[in-house]
Amino acid sequence: MGLESMLVKGRECGDCTVCCTYLRIEERPVNKPQDEPCKHLCVQGCGIYETRPSVCRNWFCGWRIMPQLDKEMRPDSSNVLISDFETGNEIKFSALTDPYVELMREDVLRYIAGAFNSGLKVFISFKVKDGHENIKLDIFSSSSYHQAHLSRQLHLVQEQMKIAIDKGMTLTTNPILK
Repeated sequence: MGLESMLVKGRECGDCTVCCTYLRIEERPVNKPQDEPCKHLCVQGCGIYETRPSVCRNWFCGWRIMPQLDKEMRPDSSNVLISDFETGNEIKFSALTDPYVELMREDVLRYIAGAFNSGLKVFISFKVKDGHENIKLDIFSSSSYHQAHLSRQLHLVQEQMKIAIDKGMTLTTNPILK
């Protein structure tokens, strides 16, 4: 079953073009690195919308397929892109700006907890260094984060998220190849 069958009725991308910039696309005619606007992106949206590659045609962010997300969680509003659910057992919350702000917000932590409680493997992702791939961390692999989650105390979860982000900031990722 494709993600298209899971689309939330009435939710459209509108003027959100986060995926057109944030994602790495390795299919012609796009072929673009992450964090770089697609060369086909224009004021009206996708300049090749009718002939866009299958990767663009078949990819949807979490906001488009997860009915439990508030309208404020649309990526261009929340600065968080939810993705990586194609396998059916994992999900990734990517901070588009400052991870210390975006990934520590109460609403985002609530969605992270809900994803974990529903049996998904939860990752966070954020930029560590310009020109390098984003880091991807399994936050629940930390017993301290897991314990904070079980406590249901926001300040403890935020404290452990900060520790996870701090750790991620010390890691090295591969340079983005253009």
